[in-house]
Amino acid sequence: MKTNDKTSWFPRATILLAALALAAGCGDDSSADDTDSGVDLVDSGPRTGQDSGAPTEEDAGASDAGSTDAGSTDAGTVEVDGGSPYPTLPTVLSVSGCQTLAIGPLCSLGQDGDELEANCSGRILTGTVTESGNVTLAADPWTTPEGATATLTCSGRFVLGQVTATCTRNTSAVGETPAREETCNLLSDREILPSVTCLELPAQLDAVTLCVEGDARGGATIAAGTCRVIQDGCAFQAECADDLVVTGTVSRTGISFTQRLEALADAQTPSGGGSPAFVAGDIVAHSCTATLDGTTLAGTCGAGRAGRGGADTSVCAVSGTSPTAPATCGLVAPTSETVFALDSCEELRNGAGGEPGIGQPVCAFRQNNCIWEVNCGNNPLLTFSGRIAPGDDTVRWRLLTGTPCEIGFDAEGDLAGQCTVPGEAACMLRSLDPVPGGETCPGAVNDAEFTSRGCGAAIDCRIAVQHQCAFMALCSFGSRFSDVVIAGRSSYVDGRPHLAFNGLTDWQCYVDEATTAEITSGDRVTGEWYGQCVNPSGGMCRNNYNPATGTGFRGLQVFFESTAE
Repeated sequence: MKTNDKTSWFPRATILLAALALAAGCGDDSSADDTDSGVDLVDSGPRTGQDSGAPTEEDAGASDAGSTDAGSTDAGTVEVDGGSPYPTLPTVLSVSGCQTLAIGPLCSLGQDGDELEANCSGRILTGTVTESGNVTLAADPWTTPEGATATLTCSGRFVLGQVTATCTRNTSAVGETPAREETCNLLSDREILPSVTCLELPAQLDAVTLCVEGDARGGATIAAGTCRVIQDGCAFQAECADDLVVTGTVSRTGISFTQRLEALADAQTPSGGGSPAFVAGDIVAHSCTATLDGTTLAGTCGAGRAGRGGADTSVCAVSGTSPTAPATCGLVAPTSETVFALDSCEELRNGAGGEPGIGQPVCAFRQNNCIWEVNCGNNPLLTFSGRIAPGDDTVRWRLLTGTPCEIGFDAEGDLAGQCTVPGEAACMLRSLDPVPGGETCPGAVNDAEFTSRGCGAAIDCRIAVQHQCAFMALCSFGSRFSDVVIAGRSSYVDGRPHLAFNGLTDWQCYVDEATTAEITSGDRVTGEWYGQCVNPSGGMCRNNYNPATGTGFRGLQVFFESTAE
Protein backbone atom coordinates (compact mmCIF):
# COMPACT_ATOMS: atom_id res chain seq x y z
CA MET A 1 0.00 0.00 0.00
CA LYS A 2 1.31 3.44 -0.95
CA THR A 3 2.27 5.98 1.65
CA ASN A 4 1.35 9.62 1.28
CA ASP A 5 4.13 10.47 -1.19
CA LYS A 6 3.44 14.09 -2.14
CA THR A 7 5.46 13.85 -5.33
CA SER A 8 3.55 10.86 -6.70
CA TRP A 9 0.18 12.02 -5.40
CA PHE A 10 0.22 15.55 -6.73
CA PRO A 11 0.18 15.00 -10.52
CA ARG A 12 -3.04 13.08 -10.12
CA ALA A 13 -4.34 15.71 -7.76
CA THR A 14 -3.83 18.41 -10.35
CA ILE A 15 -6.71 16.94 -12.33
CA LEU A 16 -8.49 16.55 -9.05
CA LEU A 17 -10.17 19.89 -8.87
CA ALA A 18 -10.99 19.51 -12.47
CA ALA A 19 -13.65 18.06 -10.36
CA LEU A 20 -14.52 21.19 -8.60
CA ALA A 21 -16.25 23.05 -11.32
CA LEU A 22 -18.44 23.22 -14.35
CA ALA A 23 -19.17 25.68 -16.94
CA ALA A 24 -22.04 28.03 -16.99
CA GLY A 25 -24.28 28.07 -19.75
CA CYS A 26 -26.69 29.72 -21.89
CA GLY A 27 -29.20 32.33 -22.07
CA ASP A 28 -30.92 34.65 -24.33
CA ASP A 29 -31.40 38.04 -25.38
CA SER A 30 -31.09 40.85 -27.47
CA SER A 31 -31.78 44.17 -26.04
CA ALA A 32 -28.71 46.31 -26.57
CA ASP A 33 -29.31 50.05 -26.40
CA ASP A 34 -29.11 52.08 -29.59
CA THR A 35 -26.12 53.82 -28.05
CA ASP A 36 -24.24 50.61 -27.36
CA SER A 37 -22.15 48.51 -29.69
CA GLY A 38 -24.61 45.64 -29.49
CA VAL A 39 -21.97 43.18 -28.26
CA ASP A 40 -22.35 41.25 -25.03
CA LEU A 41 -19.88 41.89 -22.25
CA VAL A 42 -19.44 38.63 -20.42
CA ASP A 43 -18.97 35.02 -21.36
CA SER A 44 -21.51 32.45 -20.22
CA GLY A 45 -18.85 29.96 -19.26
CA PRO A 46 -16.52 27.34 -20.62
CA ARG A 47 -18.97 25.99 -23.19
CA THR A 48 -17.83 28.66 -25.60
CA GLY A 49 -17.37 26.59 -28.73
CA GLN A 50 -20.98 25.50 -29.22
CA ASP A 51 -22.50 26.25 -32.57
CA SER A 52 -25.97 27.65 -32.41
CA GLY A 53 -27.17 27.53 -35.97
CA ALA A 54 -29.21 25.02 -37.92
CA PRO A 55 -29.18 24.32 -41.67
CA THR A 56 -30.23 27.51 -43.38
CA GLU A 57 -31.78 25.57 -46.23
CA GLU A 58 -34.03 23.44 -44.03
CA ASP A 59 -37.69 24.22 -43.38
CA ALA A 60 -37.29 22.78 -39.92
CA GLY A 61 -36.13 25.99 -38.32
CA ALA A 62 -32.93 26.99 -36.64
CA SER A 63 -31.25 27.80 -33.36
CA ASP A 64 -29.23 26.13 -30.65
CA ALA A 65 -29.44 22.64 -29.30
CA GLY A 66 -30.11 20.49 -26.42
CA SER A 67 -30.88 17.50 -24.09
CA THR A 68 -30.69 13.81 -23.66
CA ASP A 69 -32.74 11.24 -21.86
CA ALA A 70 -32.97 12.47 -18.30
CA GLY A 71 -29.95 14.64 -18.74
CA SER A 72 -26.41 13.40 -18.76
CA THR A 73 -25.15 11.17 -21.51
CA ASP A 74 -21.52 10.25 -21.03
CA ALA A 75 -19.80 10.36 -24.37
CA GLY A 76 -16.79 8.89 -22.69
CA THR A 77 -15.57 5.35 -23.05
CA VAL A 78 -15.04 3.18 -26.09
CA GLU A 79 -17.35 0.24 -25.47
CA VAL A 80 -17.84 -3.04 -27.26
CA ASP A 81 -21.43 -3.82 -28.19
CA GLY A 82 -22.27 -7.48 -27.55
CA GLY A 83 -18.85 -8.66 -28.64
CA SER A 84 -18.83 -6.43 -31.73
CA PRO A 85 -15.29 -5.41 -32.73
CA TYR A 86 -16.50 -1.88 -33.46
CA PRO A 87 -16.42 0.90 -30.84
CA THR A 88 -19.82 2.13 -29.70
CA LEU A 89 -20.29 5.83 -30.33
CA PRO A 90 -22.53 7.97 -28.05
CA THR A 91 -26.17 8.32 -29.07
CA VAL A 92 -25.94 12.13 -28.86
CA LEU A 93 -23.20 14.28 -30.37
CA SER A 94 -22.90 17.91 -29.33
CA VAL A 95 -20.55 19.37 -31.92
CA SER A 96 -18.76 22.63 -32.56
CA GLY A 97 -16.59 24.02 -35.31
CA CYS A 98 -18.89 23.38 -38.27
CA GLN A 99 -21.62 25.99 -37.92
CA THR A 100 -20.69 27.47 -41.30
CA LEU A 101 -21.51 24.16 -42.96
CA ALA A 102 -24.76 23.83 -40.99
CA ILE A 103 -23.67 20.76 -39.01
CA GLY A 104 -24.88 20.69 -35.44
CA PRO A 105 -25.05 21.94 -32.84
CA LEU A 106 -26.61 18.56 -31.97
CA CYS A 107 -26.78 15.25 -33.79
CA SER A 108 -28.63 12.12 -32.72
CA LEU A 109 -26.63 9.06 -33.69
CA GLY A 110 -27.80 5.54 -34.49
CA GLN A 111 -25.38 2.64 -34.86
CA ASP A 112 -25.69 -0.94 -36.14
CA GLY A 113 -22.32 -2.65 -36.00
CA ASP A 114 -20.04 -0.54 -38.15
CA GLU A 115 -22.89 1.43 -39.76
CA LEU A 116 -23.74 4.94 -38.56
CA GLU A 117 -26.61 7.36 -39.17
CA ALA A 118 -26.57 10.89 -37.75
CA ASN A 119 -29.46 13.36 -37.76
CA CYS A 120 -27.97 16.84 -37.42
CA SER A 121 -30.74 19.47 -37.36
CA GLY A 122 -32.58 17.54 -40.06
CA ARG A 123 -29.56 16.81 -42.26
CA ILE A 124 -29.01 13.04 -42.40
CA LEU A 125 -25.45 11.74 -42.66
CA THR A 126 -24.66 8.05 -43.02
CA GLY A 127 -21.33 6.27 -42.79
CA THR A 128 -19.18 3.76 -40.95
CA VAL A 129 -16.77 3.31 -38.05
CA THR A 130 -13.82 0.93 -38.24
CA GLU A 131 -12.46 -1.29 -35.47
CA SER A 132 -9.70 1.26 -34.87
CA GLY A 133 -12.19 4.15 -34.57
CA ASN A 134 -11.93 5.76 -38.02
CA VAL A 135 -15.25 7.49 -38.82
CA THR A 136 -16.71 8.55 -42.17
CA LEU A 137 -20.06 10.29 -42.70
CA ALA A 138 -21.72 11.71 -45.80
CA ALA A 139 -25.06 13.29 -46.73
CA ASP A 140 -26.95 12.50 -49.93
CA PRO A 141 -26.51 15.25 -52.53
CA TRP A 142 -29.18 17.96 -52.34
CA THR A 143 -30.26 20.98 -54.34
CA THR A 144 -29.76 24.42 -52.82
CA PRO A 145 -32.41 27.15 -53.12
CA GLU A 146 -30.30 28.67 -55.91
CA GLY A 147 -30.42 25.43 -57.90
CA ALA A 148 -26.85 24.24 -57.26
CA THR A 149 -26.00 20.68 -56.21
CA ALA A 150 -24.31 20.31 -52.84
CA THR A 151 -22.50 17.40 -51.20
CA LEU A 152 -21.21 16.99 -47.64
CA THR A 153 -18.63 14.49 -46.34
CA CYS A 154 -16.81 14.12 -43.01
CA SER A 155 -13.80 11.99 -42.17
CA GLY A 156 -12.22 11.62 -38.74
CA ARG A 157 -11.76 9.48 -35.64
CA PHE A 158 -13.51 8.43 -32.44
CA VAL A 159 -10.98 8.36 -29.60
CA LEU A 160 -11.54 8.47 -25.84
CA GLY A 161 -15.22 9.27 -26.23
CA GLN A 162 -14.71 12.15 -28.64
CA VAL A 163 -15.31 12.48 -32.38
CA THR A 164 -12.96 14.73 -34.33
CA ALA A 165 -13.38 15.13 -38.08
CA THR A 166 -12.76 17.34 -41.08
CA CYS A 167 -15.93 18.03 -43.04
CA THR A 168 -16.07 19.25 -46.63
CA ARG A 169 -19.00 20.75 -48.52
CA ASN A 170 -18.81 21.08 -52.30
CA THR A 171 -21.36 23.22 -54.13
CA SER A 172 -21.62 23.14 -57.92
CA ALA A 173 -21.58 26.24 -60.11
CA VAL A 174 -24.95 27.79 -60.91
CA GLY A 175 -25.50 30.79 -63.17
CA GLU A 176 -22.69 33.28 -62.60
CA THR A 177 -21.83 31.79 -59.20
CA PRO A 178 -18.73 29.58 -59.45
CA ALA A 179 -18.34 26.21 -57.77
CA ARG A 180 -16.91 26.36 -54.26
CA GLU A 181 -15.47 24.09 -51.58
CA GLU A 182 -15.79 24.80 -47.85
CA THR A 183 -14.23 22.87 -44.98
CA CYS A 184 -14.51 22.85 -41.19
CA ASN A 185 -13.06 20.96 -38.23
CA LEU A 186 -15.74 19.18 -36.19
CA LEU A 187 -15.30 18.41 -32.51
CA SER A 188 -17.79 16.66 -30.21
CA ASP A 189 -18.20 17.12 -26.46
CA ARG A 190 -17.24 14.24 -24.19
CA GLU A 191 -20.09 15.01 -21.79
CA ILE A 192 -23.72 15.73 -22.66
CA LEU A 193 -25.57 17.47 -19.84
CA PRO A 194 -28.17 20.24 -19.46
CA SER A 195 -26.86 23.52 -18.06
CA VAL A 196 -27.66 24.91 -14.63
CA THR A 197 -28.84 28.07 -16.37
CA CYS A 198 -31.82 26.48 -18.14
CA LEU A 199 -34.61 23.92 -17.88
CA GLU A 200 -33.92 20.23 -18.42
CA LEU A 201 -36.31 19.00 -21.09
CA PRO A 202 -37.98 15.58 -21.00
CA ALA A 203 -36.62 12.92 -23.36
CA GLN A 204 -40.00 12.74 -25.11
CA LEU A 205 -42.88 15.08 -25.92
CA ASP A 206 -46.23 13.76 -27.11
CA ALA A 207 -49.03 15.24 -29.21
CA VAL A 208 -46.85 18.14 -30.30
CA THR A 209 -48.74 20.49 -32.62
CA LEU A 210 -47.44 23.63 -34.32
CA CYS A 211 -49.92 26.31 -35.38
CA VAL A 212 -52.80 24.54 -33.69
CA GLU A 213 -55.48 26.73 -35.29
CA GLY A 214 -53.80 26.91 -38.71
CA ASP A 215 -56.32 24.78 -40.65
CA ALA A 216 -59.24 26.73 -39.19
CA ARG A 217 -57.71 30.07 -40.19
CA GLY A 218 -56.83 29.34 -43.79
CA GLY A 219 -53.31 28.11 -43.08
CA ALA A 220 -51.89 24.73 -42.12
CA THR A 221 -51.59 22.89 -38.82
CA ILE A 222 -48.46 20.75 -38.35
CA ALA A 223 -49.15 17.63 -36.29
CA ALA A 224 -45.65 16.82 -35.10
CA GLY A 225 -46.87 13.89 -32.98
CA THR A 226 -44.31 12.26 -30.68
CA CYS A 227 -40.92 13.98 -30.59
CA ARG A 228 -37.68 12.51 -29.29
CA VAL A 229 -35.76 15.30 -27.53
CA ILE A 230 -32.01 15.59 -27.02
CA GLN A 231 -30.34 18.43 -25.11
CA ASP A 232 -26.86 19.67 -24.30
CA GLY A 233 -26.35 22.81 -22.29
CA CYS A 234 -29.19 25.15 -23.28
CA ALA A 235 -29.65 23.78 -26.80
CA PHE A 236 -32.16 21.17 -27.91
CA GLN A 237 -33.15 19.10 -30.93
CA ALA A 238 -36.58 17.49 -31.29
CA GLU A 239 -37.09 14.77 -33.92
CA CYS A 240 -40.79 14.43 -34.64
CA ALA A 241 -43.23 12.71 -37.00
CA ASP A 242 -42.89 13.05 -40.78
CA ASP A 243 -39.14 13.74 -40.48
CA LEU A 244 -39.75 17.12 -38.86
CA VAL A 245 -36.73 18.28 -36.87
CA VAL A 246 -36.91 21.36 -34.64
CA THR A 247 -33.81 22.88 -33.05
CA GLY A 248 -33.65 25.75 -30.61
CA THR A 249 -32.65 27.04 -27.20
CA VAL A 250 -33.88 26.33 -23.69
CA SER A 251 -34.58 28.98 -21.04
CA ARG A 252 -35.42 28.68 -17.35
CA THR A 253 -39.04 27.90 -18.20
CA GLY A 254 -39.28 26.67 -21.77
CA ILE A 255 -37.94 26.71 -25.31
CA SER A 256 -37.42 29.05 -28.28
CA PHE A 257 -37.05 28.06 -31.92
CA THR A 258 -37.70 29.25 -35.46
CA GLN A 259 -40.12 27.37 -37.72
CA ARG A 260 -41.24 27.99 -41.29
CA LEU A 261 -45.06 28.06 -41.29
CA GLU A 262 -47.83 29.21 -43.59
CA ALA A 263 -48.64 32.84 -42.78
CA LEU A 264 -52.18 33.32 -41.46
CA ALA A 265 -52.23 37.05 -42.30
CA ASP A 266 -50.34 39.67 -44.25
CA ALA A 267 -47.30 41.18 -42.54
CA GLN A 268 -47.50 44.78 -41.33
CA THR A 269 -46.93 47.45 -43.95
CA PRO A 270 -43.67 49.31 -43.24
CA SER A 271 -44.27 52.75 -41.69
CA GLY A 272 -42.21 54.35 -44.42
CA GLY A 273 -44.37 52.81 -47.12
CA GLY A 274 -43.78 49.88 -49.43
CA SER A 275 -45.13 46.36 -49.53
CA PRO A 276 -45.49 43.99 -46.57
CA ALA A 277 -42.72 41.42 -46.16
CA PHE A 278 -45.19 38.64 -46.95
CA VAL A 279 -48.87 37.97 -47.50
CA ALA A 280 -51.20 35.34 -46.10
CA GLY A 281 -50.41 31.90 -47.48
CA ASP A 282 -46.66 32.48 -47.91
CA ILE A 283 -44.30 30.06 -46.13
CA VAL A 284 -42.22 32.23 -43.80
CA ALA A 285 -40.08 31.89 -40.69
CA HIS A 286 -42.01 32.28 -37.43
CA SER A 287 -40.36 32.85 -34.04
CA CYS A 288 -41.80 30.39 -31.54
CA THR A 289 -41.63 30.19 -27.76
CA ALA A 290 -43.24 27.68 -25.40
CA THR A 291 -43.19 27.08 -21.67
CA LEU A 292 -43.20 23.69 -19.97
CA ASP A 293 -45.39 23.73 -16.88
CA GLY A 294 -45.25 20.28 -15.31
CA THR A 295 -46.23 18.00 -18.17
CA THR A 296 -47.88 20.66 -20.38
CA LEU A 297 -46.11 22.42 -23.25
CA ALA A 298 -47.86 25.59 -24.44
CA GLY A 299 -46.74 28.57 -26.47
CA THR A 300 -47.08 30.67 -29.61
CA CYS A 301 -45.44 31.30 -33.00
CA GLY A 302 -45.47 34.73 -34.59
CA ALA A 303 -44.26 36.69 -37.63
CA GLY A 304 -45.11 39.81 -39.53
CA ARG A 305 -44.19 42.83 -37.42
CA ALA A 306 -42.75 45.81 -39.29
CA GLY A 307 -40.00 47.59 -37.40
CA ARG A 308 -39.21 47.86 -33.71
CA GLY A 309 -42.29 47.91 -31.51
CA GLY A 310 -44.52 46.34 -34.15
CA ALA A 311 -46.90 43.46 -33.42
CA ASP A 312 -46.89 40.09 -35.15
CA THR A 313 -49.77 39.63 -37.56
CA SER A 314 -49.46 35.88 -38.14
CA VAL A 315 -49.85 34.30 -34.71
CA CYS A 316 -50.78 30.73 -33.78
CA ALA A 317 -50.40 28.32 -30.87
CA VAL A 318 -47.98 25.52 -29.94
CA SER A 319 -49.10 22.61 -27.75
CA GLY A 320 -47.82 19.29 -26.44
CA THR A 321 -47.44 17.12 -23.36
CA SER A 322 -44.72 15.22 -21.54
CA PRO A 323 -45.54 11.60 -20.58
CA THR A 324 -43.87 12.00 -17.19
CA ALA A 325 -43.42 14.81 -14.68
CA PRO A 326 -39.81 15.95 -14.15
CA ALA A 327 -37.85 14.66 -11.18
CA THR A 328 -37.51 17.11 -8.30
CA CYS A 329 -34.25 17.43 -6.36
CA GLY A 330 -33.69 19.40 -3.18
CA LEU A 331 -30.90 21.95 -2.77
CA VAL A 332 -27.47 20.68 -1.75
CA ALA A 333 -26.51 24.14 -0.42
CA PRO A 334 -28.84 26.50 1.49
CA THR A 335 -29.37 28.50 -1.72
CA SER A 336 -29.30 27.63 -5.42
CA GLU A 337 -26.09 29.62 -5.96
CA THR A 338 -23.22 30.52 -3.71
CA VAL A 339 -19.76 32.01 -4.26
CA PHE A 340 -16.88 31.16 -1.93
CA ALA A 341 -13.10 30.99 -1.58
CA LEU A 342 -11.80 27.41 -1.76
CA ASP A 343 -9.08 25.98 0.42
CA SER A 344 -7.57 22.51 -0.02
CA CYS A 345 -4.73 20.31 1.16
CA GLU A 346 -1.20 21.74 1.07
CA GLU A 347 -0.08 19.71 -1.96
CA LEU A 348 -2.95 20.93 -4.07
CA ARG A 349 -2.94 24.51 -2.76
CA ASN A 350 0.82 25.14 -2.98
CA GLY A 351 1.97 22.51 -5.48
CA ALA A 352 4.43 19.64 -5.15
CA GLY A 353 6.80 17.59 -7.26
CA GLY A 354 7.43 20.49 -9.60
CA GLU A 355 3.71 20.93 -10.32
CA PRO A 356 2.09 24.32 -9.58
CA GLY A 357 -0.66 24.57 -7.00
CA ILE A 358 -4.12 26.04 -7.51
CA GLY A 359 -3.87 28.52 -4.62
CA GLN A 360 -7.17 29.54 -3.04
CA PRO A 361 -9.45 30.26 -6.00
CA VAL A 362 -12.86 31.90 -5.83
CA CYS A 363 -15.52 29.39 -6.89
CA ALA A 364 -19.25 29.36 -7.57
CA PHE A 365 -21.57 26.44 -6.80
CA ARG A 366 -24.86 26.56 -8.69
CA GLN A 367 -27.76 24.14 -8.84
CA ASN A 368 -30.84 23.99 -11.05
CA ASN A 369 -33.11 21.20 -9.83
CA CYS A 370 -31.04 18.01 -10.34
CA ILE A 371 -28.16 19.60 -12.31
CA TRP A 372 -25.20 21.18 -10.50
CA GLU A 373 -21.94 22.88 -11.35
CA VAL A 374 -18.87 24.18 -9.57
CA ASN A 375 -16.84 26.81 -11.43
CA CYS A 376 -13.52 27.98 -9.99
CA GLY A 377 -12.25 31.11 -11.69
CA ASN A 378 -13.69 30.13 -15.08
CA ASN A 379 -10.72 27.74 -15.36
CA PRO A 380 -11.66 24.76 -17.58
CA LEU A 381 -9.36 22.54 -15.48
CA LEU A 382 -11.28 23.58 -12.36
CA THR A 383 -14.74 23.25 -13.85
CA PHE A 384 -17.11 20.29 -13.63
CA SER A 385 -20.82 19.52 -13.53
CA GLY A 386 -23.11 16.61 -12.87
CA ARG A 387 -26.48 15.33 -11.78
CA ILE A 388 -27.81 14.42 -8.36
CA ALA A 389 -30.72 12.13 -7.52
CA PRO A 390 -33.74 13.16 -5.46
CA GLY A 391 -32.75 13.03 -1.80
CA ASP A 392 -29.01 13.57 -2.33
CA ASP A 393 -27.37 16.10 -0.03
CA THR A 394 -23.85 15.84 -1.47
CA VAL A 395 -22.32 16.18 -4.92
CA ARG A 396 -20.14 13.29 -6.10
CA TRP A 397 -18.00 12.69 -9.16
CA ARG A 398 -14.92 10.82 -10.34
CA LEU A 399 -11.83 12.28 -11.93
CA LEU A 400 -10.40 10.98 -15.20
CA THR A 401 -8.05 8.93 -13.01
CA GLY A 402 -11.05 7.34 -11.28
CA THR A 403 -10.42 9.20 -8.03
CA PRO A 404 -13.73 9.79 -6.19
CA CYS A 405 -14.57 13.26 -4.87
CA GLU A 406 -17.51 14.68 -2.97
CA ILE A 407 -18.59 17.95 -1.41
CA GLY A 408 -21.51 19.16 0.67
CA PHE A 409 -22.63 22.32 2.46
CA ASP A 410 -23.80 22.98 6.01
CA ALA A 411 -26.74 25.17 6.99
CA GLU A 412 -24.55 28.30 6.90
CA GLY A 413 -23.41 27.56 3.36
CA ASP A 414 -19.89 26.46 4.28
CA LEU A 415 -18.42 23.79 2.00
CA ALA A 416 -16.66 20.64 3.17
CA GLY A 417 -15.51 17.65 1.13
CA GLN A 418 -12.61 15.59 -0.09
CA CYS A 419 -10.95 13.87 -3.01
CA THR A 420 -9.24 10.57 -2.26
CA VAL A 421 -6.44 8.79 -4.08
CA PRO A 422 -6.62 5.09 -3.08
CA GLY A 423 -3.95 4.25 -0.55
CA GLU A 424 -3.12 7.86 0.19
CA ALA A 425 -4.37 10.51 2.57
CA ALA A 426 -7.51 12.33 1.43
CA CYS A 427 -7.20 15.87 0.15
CA MET A 428 -9.68 17.82 2.25
CA LEU A 429 -11.67 20.64 0.65
CA ARG A 430 -13.35 23.50 2.50
CA SER A 431 -14.56 27.04 1.98
CA LEU A 432 -13.07 29.91 3.92
CA ASP A 433 -13.98 33.50 4.67
CA PRO A 434 -12.71 35.66 1.78
CA VAL A 435 -10.08 38.29 2.54
CA PRO A 436 -10.17 40.82 -0.31
CA GLY A 437 -7.15 42.76 -1.51
CA GLY A 438 -3.54 42.79 -0.40
CA GLU A 439 -0.29 44.64 -0.87
CA THR A 440 -0.46 44.40 -4.66
CA CYS A 441 -4.18 44.74 -5.28
CA PRO A 442 -7.25 46.69 -4.09
CA GLY A 443 -10.23 45.06 -2.43
CA ALA A 444 -12.77 46.28 -4.94
CA VAL A 445 -15.67 43.91 -5.39
CA ASN A 446 -16.35 41.91 -2.24
CA ASP A 447 -20.07 41.70 -1.45
CA ALA A 448 -20.73 44.54 -3.91
CA GLU A 449 -23.53 44.60 -6.42
CA PHE A 450 -22.64 46.26 -9.68
CA THR A 451 -23.93 46.95 -13.19
CA SER A 452 -22.35 47.73 -16.54
CA ARG A 453 -23.11 49.45 -19.81
CA GLY A 454 -21.40 50.57 -22.98
CA CYS A 455 -20.42 47.27 -24.60
CA GLY A 456 -23.66 45.57 -25.57
CA ALA A 457 -26.59 44.72 -23.34
CA ALA A 458 -26.20 45.90 -19.75
CA ILE A 459 -25.41 43.36 -17.07
CA ASP A 460 -26.53 43.23 -13.45
CA CYS A 461 -24.27 41.40 -10.98
CA ARG A 462 -26.01 40.16 -7.86
CA ILE A 463 -23.27 38.19 -6.04
CA ALA A 464 -19.60 39.14 -6.01
CA VAL A 465 -16.74 37.76 -3.90
CA GLN A 466 -13.05 38.70 -3.88
CA HIS A 467 -10.36 36.71 -2.08
CA GLN A 468 -6.88 38.23 -2.14
CA CYS A 469 -6.56 39.48 -5.74
CA ALA A 470 -9.03 37.06 -7.39
CA PHE A 471 -12.73 37.82 -7.75
CA MET A 472 -15.86 36.23 -9.20
CA ALA A 473 -19.37 37.55 -9.79
CA LEU A 474 -22.69 35.98 -10.84
CA CYS A 475 -24.48 38.26 -13.25
CA SER A 476 -27.45 38.46 -15.60
CA PHE A 477 -28.06 39.99 -19.01
CA GLY A 478 -31.52 41.05 -20.08
CA SER A 479 -32.20 37.80 -21.90
CA ARG A 480 -29.60 36.74 -24.44
CA PHE A 481 -27.24 35.43 -21.76
CA SER A 482 -29.54 35.27 -18.77
CA ASP A 483 -26.85 33.99 -16.39
CA VAL A 484 -23.14 34.66 -16.73
CA VAL A 485 -20.04 34.23 -14.60
CA ILE A 486 -17.33 36.89 -14.46
CA ALA A 487 -13.93 35.98 -13.05
CA GLY A 488 -10.74 38.00 -12.92
CA ARG A 489 -8.13 39.74 -10.81
CA SER A 490 -7.60 43.16 -9.28
CA SER A 491 -4.32 45.06 -9.31
CA TYR A 492 -2.83 48.54 -9.48
CA VAL A 493 -1.85 49.93 -12.90
CA ASP A 494 0.04 53.23 -12.81
CA GLY A 495 -1.22 53.64 -9.26
CA ARG A 496 -4.91 53.27 -10.19
CA PRO A 497 -7.11 50.38 -9.03
CA HIS A 498 -7.57 48.06 -12.02
CA LEU A 499 -9.83 45.05 -12.67
CA ALA A 500 -9.19 42.54 -15.48
CA PHE A 501 -11.71 39.78 -16.25
CA ASN A 502 -13.04 37.42 -18.89
CA GLY A 503 -15.26 38.54 -21.72
CA LEU A 504 -17.21 36.75 -24.42
CA THR A 505 -15.22 33.87 -25.98
CA ASP A 506 -11.80 35.38 -26.74
CA TRP A 507 -12.58 38.79 -25.24
CA GLN A 508 -10.57 40.20 -22.36
CA CYS A 509 -12.02 43.15 -20.45
CA TYR A 510 -10.63 45.66 -18.00
CA VAL A 511 -11.78 48.75 -16.08
CA ASP A 512 -9.96 51.36 -13.97
CA GLU A 513 -11.49 53.27 -11.10
CA ALA A 514 -12.49 56.84 -11.92
CA THR A 515 -10.20 59.41 -10.32
CA THR A 516 -11.31 62.02 -7.82
CA ALA A 517 -10.62 64.71 -10.42
CA GLU A 518 -12.84 62.98 -13.00
CA ILE A 519 -15.66 62.65 -10.47
CA THR A 520 -15.32 66.26 -9.30
CA SER A 521 -15.43 67.51 -12.90
CA GLY A 522 -18.67 65.66 -13.52
CA ASP A 523 -17.21 63.47 -16.29
CA ARG A 524 -17.52 60.38 -14.09
CA VAL A 525 -19.63 59.42 -11.08
CA THR A 526 -18.75 57.98 -7.69
CA GLY A 527 -18.37 54.21 -7.93
CA GLU A 528 -17.65 54.27 -11.68
CA TRP A 529 -14.87 52.22 -13.28
CA TYR A 530 -14.27 52.42 -17.00
CA GLY A 531 -12.21 50.67 -19.68
CA GLN A 532 -12.53 48.39 -22.68
CA CYS A 533 -13.11 44.83 -23.92
CA VAL A 534 -10.62 43.68 -26.54
CA ASN A 535 -10.14 40.67 -28.82
CA PRO A 536 -7.72 39.98 -31.69
CA SER A 537 -9.65 42.51 -33.80
CA GLY A 538 -9.14 45.30 -31.26
CA GLY A 539 -11.43 47.20 -28.90
CA MET A 540 -15.06 46.14 -29.00
CA CYS A 541 -16.63 48.95 -26.95
CA ARG A 542 -17.00 52.31 -28.66
CA ASN A 543 -14.78 54.79 -26.87
CA ASN A 544 -14.79 58.34 -28.24
CA TYR A 545 -16.02 60.37 -25.29
CA ASN A 546 -15.03 64.04 -25.41
CA PRO A 547 -14.96 65.61 -21.89
CA ALA A 548 -14.98 69.11 -23.40
CA THR A 549 -18.32 68.60 -25.12
CA GLY A 550 -19.73 65.80 -22.99
CA THR A 551 -20.51 63.80 -26.13
CA GLY A 552 -19.49 60.42 -27.50
CA PHE A 553 -19.27 56.92 -26.11
CA ARG A 554 -17.42 56.07 -22.92
CA GLY A 555 -16.19 52.52 -23.62
CA LEU A 556 -17.03 49.88 -21.04
CA GLN A 557 -18.45 51.31 -17.81
CA VAL A 558 -18.93 49.42 -14.54
CA PHE A 559 -20.82 51.00 -11.63
CA PHE A 560 -20.33 49.72 -8.07
CA GLU A 561 -23.46 50.52 -6.08
CA SER A 562 -23.75 53.74 -8.06
CA THR A 563 -26.86 55.48 -9.35
CA ALA A 564 -25.58 56.01 -12.88
CA GLU A 565 -28.02 57.83 -15.12
